Amino acid sequence: GRAVWAGNQDPDGTYAHIQFTNFTTGGETQYFGELLAGTRGGGGTAGTTRGLVMGGSAPGLVNTIQYITVPAQGDAIDFGDLTAARGNGACVASSTRAIAVAGYESTPGIVYQNEIDYVEISTLGNAADFGDTIIDCLTSCVQSPTRGVFSQSNPSPSSNNTIAYITIASKGNAVHFGQLSVGRAPKEGSSSNTTRGVFGPDGTTLDYITIASRGNAQAFTELTTSTAATAASASQTRFVFSGKVGPAASTAISSGQFATLGSVTSFGDLCMAGYNAQAMSNCHGGLGGY
Repeated sequence: GRAVWAGNQDPDGTYAHIQFTNFTTGGETQYFGELLAGTRGGGGTAGTTRGLVMGGSAPGLVNTIQYITVPAQGDAIDFGDLTAARGNGACVASSTRAIAVAGYESTPGIVYQNEIDYVEISTLGNAADFGDTIIDCLTSCVQSPTRGVFSQSNPSPSSNNTIAYITIASKGNAVHFGQLSVGRAPKEGSSSNTTRGVFGPDGTTLDYITIASRGNAQAFTELTTSTAATAASASQTRFVFSGKVGPAASTAISSGQFATLGSVTSFGDLCMAGYNAQAMSNCHGGLGGY
């Protein structure tokens, strides 16, 4: 399995660079190719072969869906468009379907949205409407082969830690799942295998859920260093994430084991420092579902 970081930003700009590493080896990432334009804060996800970057800022908000072939290397290609230009959303996927969840539009100020769009990964074309989130929100997502689960971050103190879910193979509105242990601002990188989802840090807290059940998230671990604007991906055993430490664009990649609560360790480094990347893998917890 391969972990891919597509695009990113630092205090000086937004970049199109795509980099990757293998879950079995770690170490420094390698050059993969380039996005159509420098992109940050969009949704990243993949099937077993094709990876998608959905929306984001480049640097203005875009509705573009781009794709790469994850097991190969090369530049991104146009896939189609979302129903609207949105940033700071996130994605879930099964083996066949990719779903972009919520985010914000700019009209001209930031306006949080509740739209959920979907595409069939093996085709090319524009996204179609799937349903709506419970509230207008920014989000971070995890998935099993049947279910997508996502945080719902909103400025309201009463709604910045709620979790909702959808059934990937059907269409419809999201349903309440539970709550995170603490509210998070986007973008916290989240990832999953087929059974357990880990909601990453916007600060030091990592939470986990059992995707097949419903209920509140529980503590996975506390980081020793506050990390924000993270991007995460996963294999069936391991999740990895990167982000920024304070105002600085970090190169550090951290890793944890889904089956083991507790410590997060160093996994390697990005060859190009950045944060707010669109991360994906071709071996995450949603694969195997329809």
